[in-house]
Amino acid sequence: MTTTKLFSITIVSLLIGILVSYGMCQRHYEIDRDIDAVLLRAQVAATAEDMSMYLKLTMDGMDKHDIKCGNLALVFQTPGADVMMIRKSLSGMIERLEFAIKMSKSSQEYIATIDDIRGTIREFRGKSFAEAKLWHDFWYLYFVLIIAWTMFIVFGVWCSVKRFE
Repeated sequence: MTTTKLFSITIVSLLIGILVSYGMCQRHYEIDRDIDAVLLRAQVAATAEDMSMYLKLTMDGMDKHDIKCGNLALVFQTPGADVMMIRKSLSGMIERLEFAIKMSKSSQEYIATIDDIRGTIREFRGKSFAEAKLWHDFWYLYFVLIIAWTMFIVFGVWCSVKRFE
């Protein structure tokens, strides 16, 4: 191969790597903003009203990004990553919060309900919906990205060596 062809391959692989990286980062940000960050807000909400609102926004974010059914895991699917079970848990928490809204804010039952739901949300925070959704839907892009960056490095080094010969 001539140095010009190697240089062209290097530049094309660099551009592919940049474009794929940008697209995946943008998609990750959108899902994180609409689901993961809102779920974190729900966990630290001070009142049942706020917590309920944030959980409803989380459900809306899941609808917006088409996380309605299936499993977030690509290979080792577990009930913990089953979207229908997660949605059922979120709906149950919203129902409990709607009931808690009617209680006195100083009652022990209200405080226990808020703390219990806060703990349940904390369990969700162990997994990122953004990372799981990207890996599940765009696993092939990870391979394209690895190949593009590898080609960029290999052909870039090869061009540098050829240039100094």
